[in-house]
This record gives sequence, structure tokens and C-alpha cells, in this order.
Amino acid sequence: SVPQKQGSLGAWVSNQRAARRGDKMSDERVRKLDDIGFDWGTARPKPPSSDDPLDELAEHMARHGDCGVSQSQGSIYEYE
Repeated sequence: SVPQKQGSLGAWVSNQRAARRGDKMSDERVRKLDDIGFDWGTARPKPPSSDDPLDELAEHMARHGDCGVSQSQGSIYEYE
């Protein structure tokens, strides 16, 4: 995690987090940052692009390597 006081890099990281929170970041950009292990901090995750919980679970599996979804991980936990 890069603190904002780290100058231009810190400001850039903060801007990336804000763009994702504001749903102003493309899925491709999110994937690229995820691929390099970008720390999204405490920002809420981007809502799933599909209403199908199986798609959301598949995305979770691809990112985390398991289907262990905790309640703190948002909407996917709420599906029955």
C-alpha cells in the first residue's frame, strides 16, 4: 500500500481507488491492476456486472482460488 503522502505515486494510487469506488474504471483496468496485486485498500469492491450469483462466484474463484466467501465480501454471500 502506498500512502498518499508518497507524492505523485501516492496520489495516483488514491485516484485509482477513487475511480473504482465511483465505478469509473473499466473492467480491463481493474483486471490489470488486480493482476499486479494492486491493494484496493478499504474501498468497497466493484459490483458484479452480472445478476447471476454463479458468475460472481466464478469470478471469486478465479481471483482467490476457492469458493470460501465470507459475509464481509458483499452481495455474493447474500444469495441462497
